[in-house]
Amino acid sequence: MKHGKILSALLSAAILFGAVLWVPVSGADKALTLKAESRLTLDREAGCIRGIYGEVTADDLAAEFDDGAVIAVEDRVLGGSDLVPSEAVVRQGEDELRAIIYGDVNRDGKINVRDIILLLQKVAGWDVSVDVSAGDAEADGKISLADVIAVIRWAAGWDVILGEAVYPAVDFELGDFSVVVPSETDNFENEAARLLCTALDSVYGTTKGNNRIITDKSTAELEIILGDTSRTKSRKAAAGLGEFDWVYDVQTKKSIVINAGDSAGLYEAVSAFLWDSFGYVNKYNRLGSYVKWTGSEYVTVEATKNVTSGTRRLYSHKTVCEELTLDGIPVEEYTVFSSNPGNGMATFLARSIKKTCGKDVSIADSAGYNGGKAIFVKCGSDEHDPEIGTNTFIISADDDKIIIDAITENGILFAIRTFAAKYLSEFGEAKSDASIPARTLYGVDSNLLELTARDSSVYEDGSEYAQLEYTDAHGMPVKAYLLTVPNGASRIVMGTPDGDKVSGVSATVREQMESEIASGKDIFFGINADFFHIESDNSPQGLCVKDGNILKQNNENRPWIAVMKDGTLDCGIAGEARAKISNMQTGFGASHVLLRRGTIYQNGQGTPFGEIRHPRTAMGYDDNGCVYLIVVDGRQQEVSNGASLLDLSLMLKELGATYAVNLDGGGSSTMIENAVGELVVKNSPSDGALRSIFNSVLITK
Repeated sequence: MKHGKILSALLSAAILFGAVLWVPVSGADKALTLKAESRLTLDREAGCIRGIYGEVTADDLAAEFDDGAVIAVEDRVLGGSDLVPSEAVVRQGEDELRAIIYGDVNRDGKINVRDIILLLQKVAGWDVSVDVSAGDAEADGKISLADVIAVIRWAAGWDVILGEAVYPAVDFELGDFSVVVPSETDNFENEAARLLCTALDSVYGTTKGNNRIITDKSTAELEIILGDTSRTKSRKAAAGLGEFDWVYDVQTKKSIVINAGDSAGLYEAVSAFLWDSFGYVNKYNRLGSYVKWTGSEYVTVEATKNVTSGTRRLYSHKTVCEELTLDGIPVEEYTVFSSNPGNGMATFLARSIKKTCGKDVSIADSAGYNGGKAIFVKCGSDEHDPEIGTNTFIISADDDKIIIDAITENGILFAIRTFAAKYLSEFGEAKSDASIPARTLYGVDSNLLELTARDSSVYEDGSEYAQLEYTDAHGMPVKAYLLTVPNGASRIVMGTPDGDKVSGVSATVREQMESEIASGKDIFFGINADFFHIESDNSPQGLCVKDGNILKQNNENRPWIAVMKDGTLDCGIAGEARAKISNMQTGFGASHVLLRRGTIYQNGQGTPFGEIRHPRTAMGYDDNGCVYLIVVDGRQQEVSNGASLLDLSLMLKELGATYAVNLDGGGSSTMIENAVGELVVKNSPSDGALRSIFNSVLITK
């Protein structure tokens, strides 16, 4: 009886719609062979074409096929602007499939109040003739009140998908979108939502911040639906997802759904969506063209603020091993201890273990620890190693105890990710037994984990060129190019575009090498040098000393590196140059002193420049006078993802440098070899071409 009253009320409401309610939509499909760009689906098992909806003309539908198609209703051929009803068939030769237009139950090619009334009558048990397939708007195999409601909402202009129809691809921006979250959220869901808000503000230059976030008890015209909300779309997106799986689905220009098998996976899904859509990695990132490896060549990809409807990515997780040991102990025998087990960090580590090998580990309060195999996750008010700062963390092992130690929550998150990727091999091939070092100090913002490949060649003079391959915490590649020159100070010269002048002229490293070669110098290798005023006169930002001539004083107070007139190497901060510049034979400006006496000196922490991973160039030396020139590629997702200044510092320290400075990077980063009279570019400049710069570091033969 209650059902009858609801149906009667809905029927009355539908009749009040008045005249015909329908929205013309252009969609289409083909009969035998669809065009590559078609958004339709051929269901040959069911004998139908899915993805057609709204008002579709015969010409529009026929245009979806490679070789043309005939649209017919019984023996009547439709053409031109004739509307295609849900009883129509698409024919090509002897092949034919039925066109289903969901919601068009009276087979007139429109979705309007007449269809709504017929559906209501059908659900109420009336003996009415309807197209049952077209009436299954929810695609659940039956006609019910849910189908009626779906069609009413569609006719009223709501953002619903009838019959899982595929909408035509549309490019659009997300600047005005709200972020919909469940009414109750955990830490990981909150972090995912905040990351999304920050990223949208960064991409579109808005300042909405977390004001974008609404709960699923509210609605907005434009929505990014995040996690297990009460929305039907959330439930459908999550269907079939495993514990560590995730998906994002740009369904329409009004609705995007992101969901995961668990809340921590939601953060991974958001990160993937932001990278895939905008190349966005962290809150400091900004849009710009970048070079991408297609598998066969480098192509320049222009930045866009648009996403495309119909874009979808599903991640299906697979464990990398069945058995995993840490220092010879099966990982499942460990217990994860934390002074605050409820803050999510211990859970995150336990999740990483299970994600790697499928094994569950227990979580307990560290106050109750009384011996045994343990992994301690220390954070916040815990007692910490005295060497840990706000930007560092420590991983250490002591007998059957492993300690992951950081002061801040952000630090412990980085620490766990590093531990998972380095020792659990969460992102790659698992090791049968991971050996945890007694004590290792890391930087929070260093995503470089280990050197995975080194391809070297040694020249007759003892110089060594090496191509280095690293893996970051996300399993992504980082590529670097290293030249080491024993007793190299006497072989360093400066390349400039216009002789011994600071004249506003710029030139590529290749052109500067060619100029020096033409002047009689036997140039071996070259890299880019100092930052320069690209927006004005192209002059160097730091000091500039060439062949003993001071072309520019250090009046902008910048770090530097130099070959002194007595043949020694030196580097320092700005103020130290005043007393030394007259004794320099060749001197270059820099942005940061990376290493000093083997210790990391400046790493740009807390600044976008230092923390964002970019292409980088650096120059250094050791106590024996060996010179190190290094270039790191970046902004090329499939090839190399760049380095922070801390990454660069750790690289150089590990490679043997004791002193080093950061030179110009980004699109300027270049390394070229003079190989048998041919100037060969060794790296992959992120601009896709060599950039004109002010000066270069050149090594003679």
